[in-house]
Amino acid sequence: MRLAEGLREIGRSRDFWAAFAVSSLVIGFQALAFWLVMRACHLHLSFWIGMAVFMIVHLGTAIPNAPANVGSYQFFTVAGLALFGVDKTAAAGFSVVVFVLLTVPLWAIGLVALGRSGTTFAALKADIRRLLARPGGRDGGAGATGGTDP
Repeated sequence: MRLAEGLREIGRSRDFWAAFAVSSLVIGFQALAFWLVMRACHLHLSFWIGMAVFMIVHLGTAIPNAPANVGSYQFFTVAGLALFGVDKTAAAGFSVVVFVLLTVPLWAIGLVALGRSGTTFAALKADIRRLLARPGGRDGGAGATGGTDP
């Protein structure tokens, strides 16, 4: 009952609708960037087809998969474009270009932010191990992973 009431409260909040609007704008701008790369790669499809393919990629990569979506991003891009009659070879080339143009800058920003935060990869790894080892962690604290690294 508390969960249901909490969800109702969230839906009635002005902050919810503001967050929904901003999130919609972010998705819209990402779809626009995806479509503009399509145009630059001479895939002259409508904005709505570009948005549909972007949403296929977005939803397809939302499930846990390979690190940084490498491979799955390309798979869902090719699959989405194939639905609209784009040649598989052209779609595969586009998938690599759009991945590099729209993902690598985010990696770079993340690395800069990590560097400026004062933390290191070693510290992050140690924190993750500590969280996984405590009761309620991934292995429940009982060593279910057999002592191997996650």
